[in-house]
Amino acid sequence: MYNSFQISVVERIKEFGLLRAVGTTPNQIINIVLREATILACIGVPIGIMCGMAAMWGITVVFKLIGGTGLFITKLVIDPFVIVISIVVGLISIYLSAFLPAIFAGRISPLLAISSN
Repeated sequence: MYNSFQISVVERIKEFGLLRAVGTTPNQIINIVLREATILACIGVPIGIMCGMAAMWGITVVFKLIGGTGLFITKLVIDPFVIVISIVVGLISIYLSAFLPAIFAGRISPLLAISSN
């Protein structure tokens, strides 16, 4: 995720330079990048939770098809605490991944960013 945010910031370095040239503060640039991370988190975390639940359901079905009830307990239990922990870990990892690229974008020199290729 860090790499994705870093690539996104580097590709838009001229835009951030223009924003800095017209008076945007470094903290405002950092907030822009972190807001983008929030939007991506609001989309990605629920999708990840649903995909994880679907995978658990699929594994349960496979266990039922393979061998019945001898070795594996095939009752699917989804604990809300685990879902909450998954959401918290997902949000923390997204914000940690976006924080360094956001600081990089905020510290960029307007002149250097506008003149770079």
